[in-house]
Amino acid sequence: MKNLLFTTTIISLIMSIASLEASVINSITKVGIVNTTASHMLVPEMTILPVSDTNYLSSNTELYSSETFCASQAVTDLITLYNALMAQPSTTNHGPIFGNAIGGETLTPGVYDVGGAASVTGTLILDGQGNSNSVFIIRSDGALTTTVNTTVVLTGNAKPENIFWTSSAAMSTAAGTIMKGTMIGGGGGAGAVSLGAGTNHVGRMFTKLGAISIGAGTILGIPTGTSVFNLRSLSTFAMWSSGGAVSDAAVTSITGDVGTALGALTIGSTHIGNKYSPKVDYCALNPTVWIGEVSTDAENIDNWTKGFPDRDIDVVINITPNDPLFSENIEMKNLSIVTGASVSQTNESQIDVHGDFQNNGTYNPGNSTLAFKGDEIQNFSTDNTISVYNLTIDNDNSLNLVSGNVDVFNSLKLTTGDLITNYDPAISDNNLVTFKSNAINTAIISEIENG
Repeated sequence: MKNLLFTTTIISLIMSIASLEASVINSITKVGIVNTTASHMLVPEMTILPVSDTNYLSSNTELYSSETFCASQAVTDLITLYNALMAQPSTTNHGPIFGNAIGGETLTPGVYDVGGAASVTGTLILDGQGNSNSVFIIRSDGALTTTVNTTVVLTGNAKPENIFWTSSAAMSTAAGTIMKGTMIGGGGGAGAVSLGAGTNHVGRMFTKLGAISIGAGTILGIPTGTSVFNLRSLSTFAMWSSGGAVSDAAVTSITGDVGTALGALTIGSTHIGNKYSPKVDYCALNPTVWIGEVSTDAENIDNWTKGFPDRDIDVVINITPNDPLFSENIEMKNLSIVTGASVSQTNESQIDVHGDFQNNGTYNPGNSTLAFKGDEIQNFSTDNTISVYNLTIDNDNSLNLVSGNVDVFNSLKLTTGDLITNYDPAISDNNLVTFKSNAINTAIISEIENG
């Protein structure tokens, strides 16, 4: 059987029968990422924001964000982080007291579990044994506290960004404590997290349910390095509560973002970073970016900067060592594939796009479906010829092919709405929709359901 080639001329005839009306789109906006690097040091292990992220730094004391913050995503990211820490296998069942020894107690990397309340007193030495990626996790089923003038010392290249303290209850430091690491109240009974007067803490304070506070004379700053655990949207935060108030006291210093999803936010002393008030949520404006840190699996949350896509979240696919492979159905708002990046589908999966699709890279359809399901007219732009296996349009306001060519290898399905090709005979090699065939299959237009 001869190969059959249906170009836009034939499609235009078919679409006119289906009462297709064309319109003109004059421009398209391209999404990009701005990278910055922190360089001004305050004290050892502390830095002026931003760390490498998407923020602008206007001076040494003021910080302006180039994107709004997604509070509900931060709530999810804290749960994800806590669950990841709790999933680590235990290496040591420790007694309730740390550091209570002559000359202090030394811990090597590992996961230390306490079956009740835990406390740190005297000097606790965390020895990374020369490994800058060494991880220390101290997990307490009850409250976790320190005594007055407790000191946590890092040696052997241990880093504060890789130290985690978790509690199923309240967490607090006593006056004069020198603390390191991320404190997380994360269990079902997660409570308040607080720093006593004069505490010096290089790390973070997170809780799922309670309030967060710091006492007079406290210094709190996020570490400069990147943790081996993906903190996602919380990576720039010094204080975050998913369910309580966040506050400081007189003559304190905080370096890092602060915020709460529910409760009062009261920060009146020295602060370098962003403040995020409760119930301020702009998730739809906050894209999740493919970084492919773990694998090619698009269903692995660690491969995304801000969690899984959904119909209200934009998606940006960047160039990474691991190109994303979608094997399950997924929804997203706007989809942008940057130049040099690649996206693949498999396993008869379906990507539902509720916004626009801008392709400057490579899209590999496999045997899967690309569906446009927006509430307003959607724009489809590609700077080359893009291949699709199944193309579905389920949008009363239609799909608008702004630029490029589309090759359909199996079917075009018009559930609702039309495909507006914008074909211009004066530009004969652009805005073509071609139905491809081979010896075993011929691409078709499926029955028009609501034509």
